[in-house]
Order: sequence, then structure tokens, then C-alpha cells
Amino acid sequence: MLRVAKTTVIVLLIPLLLGLAFGAGMGFSPAGALAPFAPATSSTPPFHTRSGDVSPELQTLIEVWDILGQDHVDRDRLDWDALGNGSIQGLVDALGDPHTSYIDPLSYKLETTGHFGGDYEGIGAVVDQRDGKIVIVSPIEGSPAAKAGIKAGDQIVAVDGDSIEGLSLPQVIVRIRGQAGTRVTVTIVREGDTRPTEFPLTRARIQMSTVSAEMKPDDIGYVRITTFASDTPQDLVKALRDLKGQGARGLVLDLRGNPGGFLDATVQATSQFLKKGIVLYEESANGDRKSWSVVPGGIATELPLAVLVDRGSASGSEVMAGAIQDQQRAVIIGTSTYGKGAVNIFRELSNGGALYVTIARWLTPNGRQIEGQGLAPDIEILRTQDDNARGLDPQLDAALDHVKKQL
Repeated sequence: MLRVAKTTVIVLLIPLLLGLAFGAGMGFSPAGALAPFAPATSSTPPFHTRSGDVSPELQTLIEVWDILGQDHVDRDRLDWDALGNGSIQGLVDALGDPHTSYIDPLSYKLETTGHFGGDYEGIGAVVDQRDGKIVIVSPIEGSPAAKAGIKAGDQIVAVDGDSIEGLSLPQVIVRIRGQAGTRVTVTIVREGDTRPTEFPLTRARIQMSTVSAEMKPDDIGYVRITTFASDTPQDLVKALRDLKGQGARGLVLDLRGNPGGFLDATVQATSQFLKKGIVLYEESANGDRKSWSVVPGGIATELPLAVLVDRGSASGSEVMAGAIQDQQRAVIIGTSTYGKGAVNIFRELSNGGALYVTIARWLTPNGRQIEGQGLAPDIEILRTQDDNARGLDPQLDAALDHVKKQL
């Protein structure tokens, strides 16, 4: 089974679910035995299974399906496609799992045109569904969403003036996506505000550079990872070597606003700071655990280190910070992280759609669950809107001070 990243269904308002998902969190495989609903060729219900071939629960659904086709006053005009999709959606909604969702054929076709890494077109924001709400996990640095002031934690309530109430996460994303140069208005409700705010945005082609670095005073190197793309590990190694060549004796690793990315890239990047041990566990429904170990040969395993996180740090960045924290390799500074640790795969359906289903959860090396809980920093420091407006960064200042004391 091909498995691609999922950290933030983390889903994109760029090329979506196949894009910024986290590592082994996504994949493709055939659905198997269950046949989907198919378009009708007449008023006769297109889906019918003889009694005894299915479970009692599904048999009841089939009975309802048959009765509608036989007795409903508008049976000749019923949209069996819509009824079928609605039946599947209702089944999935009843799970109460925001990360498991049905993707109809049209939406899934749009989803699979996406990619991760390099350039893409969109507003540049990663979103998730939490407690029935569509929320921003993190705007991508330099994107239209970030430039407009959209922030992690913002709740999307409307797109182009139309309420998204009752829509699934993929349905919302399809409404927001579009070609560079086209416009979309996203209506946001921010925590603490009672009135929604409209953000008119022009979609753009966004170039993603996932690693940046610079020297700070006192021989401290600063490295920022914005996402975990396929080329992130090699870019990180180059950045670390450059910093060490400039005389860096300590490091600050900034994972703020990082929504995750590919699992392999996350493990390889984390391994640059750890000598050995476990990076994360994947725990299945029956309690079985698969471990992902440190890749030996990291080039920054002994330099004094501090790690920055915030509410926009999700999935892959939580895995990285959790491994570093559990091994007591460095202090974590900032605010609590997002709490995205579900492992999801795509199961392709014969109608051209797919089921995006949670199959496991990520755990830190010490067995801490990330999903729904996030990570608490060792040193909590807020960065207020006033700090941002004044160009202040007390979190970074604290990290630099902490590393300086270790030199």
C-alpha cells in the first residue's frame, strides 16, 4: 500500500488531502467487497441486495432505499446519486470521528491532482475539522492567507458568502481551492470575537521553501522548518552544516506554524538532533505498535538546542518536538501544540470516490497520545498580537537566552 503524508488532514487549501498530509498517514487501496451506490438508469433504485446477504443494519437501509423507489410521490425524479452519497455521508458522520470522511467522486478527482512540495496554487492555508468546526491549523508563510492576517485557530464559517454549515471538510476545501489569480472570500470567526470577519483573497502560486536558517548573536544558529516535504531532510542538513561552518555553538529550532508533512521526512529531520532511540509509535486499534527509530548519523546531536512550538505546530512537527522532549534533548518553548496525531489512509471506492479513514494514532516515544491533546511546552511563553504588531518575539528571545546559558 502506498502511504503518503498526513499531518494536517491536515488538508490544504492548495492541492489538498494528498498534499499536506502526514507521512505514512495517507495511502491508497481498493475498497474491497462493499459495492457503492451507482447512478440510476430509471426510477428503479440502482442499489439492491437480497435479504440475507448483508447485516441486519444494512438490510434496513436497503429496505428504506427500496421503499423510496417504490412508494415516494416523486420517485421518478429522485436523484439516486445524491441519495447514495447522503447515505454514505450519514454513516460516516455517525462515527463522530472528524478525521474519517467520505469523499465523493468529483471531489476525490480534484483531490488527487494535488501534490506535496514544490509549487502549488491556492490561498496557502492548512485546515482541519475539530469539534464539528472547520479551523485553520496554520497559514503557509508568505501565502495570501498569511498576508491577509488569517491565523491558526480561526474558524471558517462561510465561503464567498455561503455558509459552510453541514459541509464536510473535503467539500469546504473544494469550494476554496482554485487557480492562481482568481478570487475567493473566506469568512472567519476568531476565538474571542463574536462577529465574523471577511477575508477577500486572491489565490496565488506559492513557492515552498521548507527550511531557512541564519546566524543569531552569541554564535547561535536559528533554523526554521515550515513543513516536512520530500527535500526537507537534505535542505536541513545543508542548513545545519552552513551554520556550523559559520561557528554556531548552539541552535534554536523553530517549528511554529509547521502543520507537518511526510513521515519519512519527519523521521529523517528529527534524526539530525537525536543520537538514537524511537522517534514515534504508530498504535493500531488492537493496541499493536509499530516503531519508527532514529536514523543514525545526525549532524546536530550534541549542540545545545531549544525548540519553538505554538498552536500552529501540528502532526509532523508535534512528532518531532515530542521525540526531542521525551528524550530530554532540549526544552520546548512556546504554547501548546495543535494535537493532530491521527493516521489516515484513503480507501478508493468503485464509484470513483474514496473513504478517508482513521486506522491508527501517533504516540511519542514515552507513549503520549498527540491526537486531541497536543504537547505542552516545558516553558510556556505567549506571543501576543501586540508583540506581532511591534515586531517583538518573546518566544524566540527566551529560546536564544536558554541556549546562550548552555554555551
